Amino acid sequence: MMDQQSISGFLEQLAQAAPTPGGGSASAIAGAMGAALVSMVARLTKDHEKYASCRSQMEEALSFAEASRARLVNLAADDAAAFEGVIAAYRQPCTTWADKVSRQRAIQEALKKATEVPLEVMDVCCGLLHYVDIVAESGNPNAFSDAAVGAILCLAGVEGAFLNVSINLQAIDDGEYFSSVLDRATDLKRRAREMAAGVQALIDSRLSV
Repeated sequence: MMDQQSISGFLEQLAQAAPTPGGGSASAIAGAMGAALVSMVARLTKDHEKYASCRSQMEEALSFAEASRARLVNLAADDAAAFEGVIAAYRQPCTTWADKVSRQRAIQEALKKATEVPLEVMDVCCGLLHYVDIVAESGNPNAFSDAAVGAILCLAGVEGAFLNVSINLQAIDDGEYFSSVLDRATDLKRRAREMAAGVQALIDSRLSV
């Protein structure tokens, strides 16, 4: 199970000459690390009397980040399983006409599943960026750089997952599904980039290096 692996164990698997885990799982884990940093900054802020005015914001950020971290770890495993499903579908027999029809249907279903997992990764990471902005703006300034790294990781999760959505869509025959998912993914990427740019502008305003 992905959530029971050590960091080194996951990286060792990622480095192997095997299709899974791959970039999709790595994108989800990047987002999960971003979520963990949001939790860190929120925890370093919420119980300090000095920051009492933003305690409710930090508690909300912490709750969202913890739920998101757990979900992204599960999505990392789901991504690997979904792609293994695509491989299995392509390996189905295609000797008879019935075989070919069944195989093509299985491929299309598997590709949609493999598309929907990274699309959810994008959605979760985009939501996290909203809270990165909050903890970066109002959180404990001693952890400001941690919030900034969280923004980078969450954006990496979005950008990486978008690539997985895009490559799977290329093989999907359903034009309506293709357009709907691409529009959704493109909008999530746009929003994520805008929020990450806002955090970057905040970083630039606070740091003189």
